[in-house]
Amino acid sequence: MIGISVNNVTDFAYRIAQLLPQYMLNPKMLSTRSVGNAFCWITPMTPSPEYRHGRLFVEESVDHQQISIGFNFERVMVKGQDKSSSLIQNGHWMWNDFIQAVQTGELKRRLQSMRTYVVDKVPIEFVVDFLLMDHEPGFKKTYRYMGSKFVNEDTNRKVEISHIPTWIEVLPIQDVALLHLWVKFSFEKINSTQANLWTEEDVVTKLIMPFEDWIG
Repeated sequence: MIGISVNNVTDFAYRIAQLLPQYMLNPKMLSTRSVGNAFCWITPMTPSPEYRHGRLFVEESVDHQQISIGFNFERVMVKGQDKSSSLIQNGHWMWNDFIQAVQTGELKRRLQSMRTYVVDKVPIEFVVDFLLMDHEPGFKKTYRYMGSKFVNEDTNRKVEISHIPTWIEVLPIQDVALLHLWVKFSFEKINSTQANLWTEEDVVTKLIMPFEDWIG
């Protein structure tokens, strides 16, 4: 696992945002995480609901040994909701572009194009996180990118993530649910500036820019 120089999650998120001024990104620290780890969104500054956009995030593991950086795409699933509500997904949501990239294999192609400096060196995960809002249990499925394929973390079997957009469309909900899709890159957290560590400049040029069109 590649090491990354991070002393403070919030400061690191702000430095990433400063390197992408064209998107007017706004880091937002979440201080009330149930597991106690540090988490910071980096979202476009916009009057519209921020979850309609592709969001960057920086997260520290519970044991403070790793830093995960990546993208989040959210869909609010509402049963019987007024179609004029801002909660309702429409064609302007970045969710649509990302789902299409998953379905067509574009996500895999972009990851594979990063092979020389990321694949096999930085753990990569694609996570489906289904959260019910009516106190019923949801689920989380994690797929690890292993070279050129995705593997289900629970079964250790190869899966085609291009099938995921089909079955998430028919997930049962009673009232309101949140569906999160995550692309996570993980690094060893090192509190120093020693040589060969990734910096925020590496994160922007090597991880974020290949997916630039999914921001905002």
